[in-house]
Amino acid sequence: MTDTKNVFRQVLGQYPTGVTAVTARTADGTPVGMAVGSFTSVSMDPPIVGFLPTKTSSSWPKIEAAGSFCVNVLTSAQENVCRALSARGEDKFAGLSWTDGVTGAPAIEGALAWIECTVRDVLDAGDHYMVLGDVVDLRMGTPALPLVFFRGGYGKFSSGPLVAEDFHDQHQVRLVNAVRDQMQAIASELGVEASATAEIDGRLVLVATTWSPFSDRAAVRAGDRVPFRPPFALPFAVWGTPERRQQWLQGVPDDQRGAAQTVLDISAERGWAVSVRPEPSADAVQRMIAANFHEPLTVGPDGIDPRNVSVPVLGPDGSVRLSLALSGMKAEFARHHLADAADRLVMAARKAERAVANQRTDD
Repeated sequence: MTDTKNVFRQVLGQYPTGVTAVTARTADGTPVGMAVGSFTSVSMDPPIVGFLPTKTSSSWPKIEAAGSFCVNVLTSAQENVCRALSARGEDKFAGLSWTDGVTGAPAIEGALAWIECTVRDVLDAGDHYMVLGDVVDLRMGTPALPLVFFRGGYGKFSSGPLVAEDFHDQHQVRLVNAVRDQMQAIASELGVEASATAEIDGRLVLVATTWSPFSDRAAVRAGDRVPFRPPFALPFAVWGTPERRQQWLQGVPDDQRGAAQTVLDISAERGWAVSVRPEPSADAVQRMIAANFHEPLTVGPDGIDPRNVSVPVLGPDGSVRLSLALSGMKAEFARHHLADAADRLVMAARKAERAVANQRTDD
């Protein structure tokens, strides 16, 4: 039986888990908490989450008695929080900074996110309990890398381009697989962020991204939908059918439609397009037009130029199958090297097209 337990531990240790701190307040206001690596989403409608404390835990009975708890999703810099809450002793919160959440449970400062819940049910699960919680509040925290537990130790998650889970068109899958390494290479080489958008079931979806957790785009995630309207989705208008162009142009104010049509023509001729951040929305189309005519744009306090460059990845029939984009360029880089970055992106798109065409030939 001992060997069986060891094998179980070793095999399951090959599966990495996130690390959270589950906290609560006792009736007399004392903070209580425990480190948990078994936290999981259970249901979206209604929103339910779960975790599995051991039956020998001294902290779980206190959390259960409180009736509510906060799940603090820890960053890779918060290993000390995990170790503090895993230690024996009464004053686990000594040295930890926290504020009261909406349920009164401690929300530990610097966490990636906070998920506050009331206890819904406690189920028997062998030498653990399975705790289900009804979510009553959700908040995003510090953009950072998550703390990960893997093979008996703590570490941090580091990825290449993240790819959405909900697209299954095999040609698009092949294109993304062909371009994802290049996306990472370009992002690292130029100090920018790369993304890929595809049309899936009539909707534009962000299917892959290298966006760093330290980016101001950290709340944007693979799988998010992209509207087909200015200033979004420019490559799908530039290299789309005449009908798609006209559909996209309908979102342009009448007095700017002629200039927007010129932008489409210019982009088609040079092989790449310039888009802009959609906020503020009142002048987004005007800024998009200005960016494509290389007029100066107001740079934010972070020194990032608000313009993005994008190119199409075409299918065998010449239709746009993916849009590749670069964003997060420093202002100085954008002023002097925007066209160079665009050319680099065009090369990546053509290389992906050739790689997929060769795969089809081999098949």
